Amino acid sequence: MLKLLRDSLANPKLVETGLGRWAHYSSRWSELDSSARWVQKEGNITRLAPLVLLLAFLTVITPASADGLTGTTVVGQLYFSVDPHNYFDPANGYVPSGFQNSAGTTVVINGNPTFGFNDSHNLDQANFTNNMLTISDKNAPGAGALNWEMIFTDSAFAKVSKVSDTFDNGGLSCSLVGDVLTITWAGDTFNGGWNFNAVFDIKTTSVPEPSSLLLLGAGLLGLMGTTLLRKRLA
Repeated sequence: MLKLLRDSLANPKLVETGLGRWAHYSSRWSELDSSARWVQKEGNITRLAPLVLLLAFLTVITPASADGLTGTTVVGQLYFSVDPHNYFDPANGYVPSGFQNSAGTTVVINGNPTFGFNDSHNLDQANFTNNMLTISDKNAPGAGALNWEMIFTDSAFAKVSKVSDTFDNGGLSCSLVGDVLTITWAGDTFNGGWNFNAVFDIKTTSVPEPSSLLLLGAGLLGLMGTTLLRKRLA
């Protein structure tokens, strides 16, 4: 052991390296110790908490990436002309099997056929995917179609834009007010049969990421802590 220590001390490079590392760690420890003593002061803690809270707030208000419509809840309605009945309601007897609204007008979007209506002349569909709404109207030869209105309510709706539209007689019109999306068609008396389709792109509202919420919570806790500390020191 003594020989190893003697050889080490006799090597200038090893001594220089050892002293350098000791100086580095000593300096870092001094910085950490100074930081800890700075934070422990009541006045400095008071300054830190609002800073953390402000950082958390700025993080939360920054829009996060939208997750899409999958998993959100949407309510559907379909009305023809002045008829007050909601024909997306299975209680009225016109919802075909295979559509989610066969169990009711409130559904959770999962990529399956969403809303359907079928009588002896028309098959109307409104199908939601993660960021799209596709509406189709298939008409049997020898029958026209009344004007209709589809109304969908989903708190995730943020912006809607039309991608394509093959409906005649002016096509489909849409409006989004709050979380209520209304789509209308003027109908057609042409009785030769058709199969119209329209696609809408739907942007969803942004949801704060879990990390942002945790940061906000930490800021609020820090602010509460400084308030209690001030009362104790008063």
